[in-house]
Amino acid sequence: MQKPSKILKFLFFSFIAVTSHPVFAEIKLEHAIRKAIENHPALKAGEYGQLGQLQAEKVAQAAYYPKLTGMGLMTAGFPGSAAATGVAGLMISPFHRGPSAGFLIEQNIWDFGRTTGAVRLAEMETELSKADIGLTGLKIGQLVQEAYFLCARDRSLAQVYQRVAQESALVEGEVKNFVRVGQKSVVDQYLLKSQTEEARTVAEDYEKRFELDHRRLAYLAGFTETSQVLCPILDESVISSEVGLPLVPVASAVSPWVSMAQAQLAVSQSQKSLAQAEFSPKLVGLASIGWMKDSELGLAKQNYSAALAVIVPLFEGYKSVSQVNQADLRTMQSEKNLQAAHFAVDEANLNYDRGIESAKLRISHLKAEVKLAESGFQIAKKRYSALQGNLVDLRESIRDLARVTSEFQVALYDFATQSTGKALLNGQWSQVIH
Repeated sequence: MQKPSKILKFLFFSFIAVTSHPVFAEIKLEHAIRKAIENHPALKAGEYGQLGQLQAEKVAQAAYYPKLTGMGLMTAGFPGSAAATGVAGLMISPFHRGPSAGFLIEQNIWDFGRTTGAVRLAEMETELSKADIGLTGLKIGQLVQEAYFLCARDRSLAQVYQRVAQESALVEGEVKNFVRVGQKSVVDQYLLKSQTEEARTVAEDYEKRFELDHRRLAYLAGFTETSQVLCPILDESVISSEVGLPLVPVASAVSPWVSMAQAQLAVSQSQKSLAQAEFSPKLVGLASIGWMKDSELGLAKQNYSAALAVIVPLFEGYKSVSQVNQADLRTMQSEKNLQAAHFAVDEANLNYDRGIESAKLRISHLKAEVKLAESGFQIAKKRYSALQGNLVDLRESIRDLARVTSEFQVALYDFATQSTGKALLNGQWSQVIH
């Protein structure tokens, strides 16, 4: 009667154990980059900066609207001597006596491009903040991409050398039997044991690298547990799915480095236009309504005042000229920075193309070499087991299998890193990194 109860308890605790420690499937690079961008503080900082810049646009647009101010003033002594307080309009009239209070309205009627230029500058600075977020996203994506494929490479190479160690250990076991019956020399046994230990050492090295790569990838992607993220074993199907992911057509993609330089140029051009507007006159209106206790010189009190003024800058010690020259030089600097960005991206693309073509060539040749090495090892193992081959051939076939298989994995790694690196650089993954 107690058996069903024990079985139910076992199933219950097994269910709790499984649900408490879920097993996660291998993660795709796109998902890892998205997770990193969602959690990285640098991107959050950039987003707050962009929101702040949107408020700066509203600050600049405020100049289109009238400004209404309430004012009050109480004076003593010589009239008209309180202008330094900042009170204006009817309330500061030199003909008022005693306290005064009221409202002042100021309107920028026409400033020949000053306000428009300030708004345009604020808008371009918002675009610059967007470009900066895109560039930050690229840098984070590159870090994750590097960690992701290093993790996959080291996991794959650990698997390669684990297999080599297992095969060598199996042959070593057969040799022990041969030595026991006197069919092989004890030297063969020690040589194979040495080769097995060599493969195990390399395998353990890559296992440790994989463990650290895995931890770094989880940290960069923002996972709290390494069990939540796992890089894949490299093979052609994985490479095809990871590399073939350009979310934006090549023709419309723009490198974040170029976008950043373009935004900086637009800001410089807006600064130049705003500096040039300072040479122009401006037309302003001022009106006030209020109350004063009494007036001087027997003048009749009035409760309003209005004025229309034209202000023409004539000479400020070359201030405006210097500001325009400064903005012009910054614009020329930004133009050269844009050319430099195009140059750097083009040079990087040439380097990526070199790496891609080299990796493709190695992959095409190594695929055949892996098959030959596998066949060579199987033949050498059978011949040695049948007492027809020698140990030199067998050891060489094991080493050749290890060399070719590991070189194939490295070629896959090179192709993946170069291809995805180029896609990231050229903005083809912009939907991921923005």
